[in-house]
Amino acid sequence: MSDVLLHGVPAPHLFEAPSGWLARLALAQGCSLNELLRFLDLPRDADHDLQLQGPLMVKLRGKCSLPVEAFAIADRVMVGLVRSGLEAEDALLRDEQGGPRFRYCPLCLKQRGAGHFEIHWRFTDWRYCPIHKCLMEERCWNCEAPLLYPRDIAGSVAGREGHASQRRCLACSVDLAAAKPCLVDPSSSKVLMEYEAFWLHNGRALLAALSHGYARMHRGTMELEDIGARAYQAWLPTPFQWAKVERRIRSSRTSL
Repeated sequence: MSDVLLHGVPAPHLFEAPSGWLARLALAQGCSLNELLRFLDLPRDADHDLQLQGPLMVKLRGKCSLPVEAFAIADRVMVGLVRSGLEAEDALLRDEQGGPRFRYCPLCLKQRGAGHFEIHWRFTDWRYCPIHKCLMEERCWNCEAPLLYPRDIAGSVAGREGHASQRRCLACSVDLAAAKPCLVDPSSSKVLMEYEAFWLHNGRALLAALSHGYARMHRGTMELEDIGARAYQAWLPTPFQWAKVERRIRSSRTSL
């Protein structure tokens, strides 16, 4: 590789998470993920979505010949997360080593062909897709493998079987978009209690607050500086609280 990548650089999608894009970049460059991370001077075991913000994001754009607007939303959301005072360990989905873990909407992936993973899919409190009114899926529907990125797509089970796409489970190669969506509309669901519906709405509002500095929440306006101190006191559930609600929703689910 030269000092700057000039060719074979996939254009980032508007809401794409940098960690998922790194896997797509390694595939497009025909190199291993470790080689790419060494070239970009990024550690192997890190939360690249959280790390790649501010000056490091500027450096990434320069080394990969990306326009200044590339990853603008991901950058803004992660800068907002740091400013908010929320602990990344609570706000972001992570694996045991602290690397990025995702949920996904099967209907979003179905619409996108090859698929990509969005930055808000990293967040603990982004629990449903507001576009398709369904719960986010946390694991592969077939083998229950978690969705971890960045990963070497070419060397994965899916890659070896000729499915070099983030729409495929890298562990077993099944189409993630084939998962049966668990439909839930917080505005009209009879399964949800009123405060549980507000939890889902407020998960969306949290991302708006991180991105724009404020958001309308149930029980008031959330200012960015208020999030760290108040998010789980009034606006959002703990993981334990939500786990019980999700079990109830899925046990009475209506699927397409």
